[in-house]
Amino acid sequence: MSQLGVYIGKDQLRHDINSLLDKLSFSKKIVIFTTSNLARVVEEKICNKKVEIRIADEKPNFKNKLWQNLFRYFGYLPKHINTFYIIGLYRINNQSHGLKKLWSRIQFQLILHLPKYMHFDTYINRIDSKVFEVDLEGIDNMLFFTEISSQIFLSKCLNETINIFCYVYSWDHPPKFRTFSKHISYFTWNKCISIDLMDSWGIDESKILDLGSTQFTYIHNYLKIKEKSYSCKPYAYDYIYFVCSTAYTLLVKQEVTYVGRISKIIEESNLPYRIVFRPYPNLKNWDFYSPLRKLNNVVFDDDFRSNHYLISEEKIYDRYWKIDHSLALIHFGTTLGLEACFFNSPSLIVDIAETSNLLNQFVHQYQNEKYLLLKGYDNVIQSENQLKDILLNLKNKRLKLLSYNKSVIDKFRLRSVDEIANGILSVLSNTS
Repeated sequence: MSQLGVYIGKDQLRHDINSLLDKLSFSKKIVIFTTSNLARVVEEKICNKKVEIRIADEKPNFKNKLWQNLFRYFGYLPKHINTFYIIGLYRINNQSHGLKKLWSRIQFQLILHLPKYMHFDTYINRIDSKVFEVDLEGIDNMLFFTEISSQIFLSKCLNETINIFCYVYSWDHPPKFRTFSKHISYFTWNKCISIDLMDSWGIDESKILDLGSTQFTYIHNYLKIKEKSYSCKPYAYDYIYFVCSTAYTLLVKQEVTYVGRISKIIEESNLPYRIVFRPYPNLKNWDFYSPLRKLNNVVFDDDFRSNHYLISEEKIYDRYWKIDHSLALIHFGTTLGLEACFFNSPSLIVDIAETSNLLNQFVHQYQNEKYLLLKGYDNVIQSENQLKDILLNLKNKRLKLLSYNKSVIDKFRLRSVDEIANGILSVLSNTS
């Protein structure tokens, strides 16, 4: 059986990727490359315990550190900057307090404002990968997932003339990250994301294959079993399902403020339903949501988070169940708002934050504007009066609002994990 190398960085071994690797292991011997710090976590979480794990630790090197910093400050940024800006703020927010956080802020401002002249491949080509010791014996093909977190490992694989593939894991990754090489091939969700790669990073169309979303494989599975296993209602009352969109502290506080406003509209209008509130799983401190616990018409759906902020497969189906039976899902721009469009419940995106408000910038990230902020649909809520009208007439406007769902998902196709795995295997067979 031939071997497939897979590089796993921090937080990349999610449930759907785990399932994908399990399917691939029926036809390929999977060899996982990761750092010694992550090896134990990978070993614990991996479905197929027969996979081989090889350590790929980087060693400090002056030349490589120099080129890393040159690319950090002078490397090209994404063409559409909003999404990159938001993830930058999030990463700074996760730093410890004090001088380290201050220095991160200064670095980020330099990254944003210094002139840009270096492509990612220029940086990769300058890395001295000879100092990087890793066992690549028997590996003809290597699979990465965005974001490619080890540039020296990528450089090593290129120098060893290994066939390299990268799965673009999410719809917002082309405008969020900047580690896209023209020398490797890519798997994407759909044609639209492939165009993003071509438009933003100059990736040749011949190097891109639309395979589908591993994240959406759970929707594919749920829709097959929902009549049998999820036909009853999760709550004894009608409700709106509000899902949080961000883990950046300032944005979290702004989200909470607007949920409070929605709650007030429902209460003052004497509407006979509640808000079921779903916190953002990657936010470490859920105490920011405490003010909402005091509201009589807000019910928390917060029993889904496990170790490493991951969500079990059972809890993934649980959230789809709650979406499917809600009067509507409301959000400020999140993947779950896109996923909701596959269900029989209108997905509503709120775009009422003041233009000076960071939340407005969050809502208007590139991927939201491209896929969700569609013109001519009431689902894009642009004023509190419009929001109130929608809330008052949810049941009467249901069919009209569901037409938006259909327009959104027309760009996407649900595939099973087997179909995606088979697509990867088909490509790999043509390279051997």
